[in-house]
Amino acid sequence: MASIRVHNPLAPRLRRTRMILARDIESTLKAVGDELVNEIDRNLSGRVLHFRTGRLWASWRDPQVVRWPKSWTLTLGSDVPYARIHEFGGWTGAGHRTHIPQRPYLRRAVLKLMPRIQKRLQNAVWDILRWT
Repeated sequence: MASIRVHNPLAPRLRRTRMILARDIESTLKAVGDELVNEIDRNLSGRVLHFRTGRLWASWRDPQVVRWPKSWTLTLGSDVPYARIHEFGGWTGAGHRTHIPQRPYLRRAVLKLMPRIQKRLQNAVWDILRWT
């Protein structure tokens, strides 16, 4: 039986580029997550919400980056039960008789930093493509 083997000289370079790109995107996303947490901290320290116990402020830590087969996810959040009601507003309390207006601190941080986030990710990708 005859076989033909084709050697692709770019294959090792492409593998290395994918590995470097994955590493750099993950580290960029971690840095972006830290930036978002810092901006959320600023929003919760009197800009949007009045600082009371500090429980909501202290709950925004440790952004997680998860790598999927073809994408990455940056996840950050709060486990404080009233975090959502402050962000989106709504009715709460006994019998849902108390209305809390929305006081977006997370969305405000994301909207403020989105141009910078996009630019950082774009630069990370271009730096890898330029140097590999």
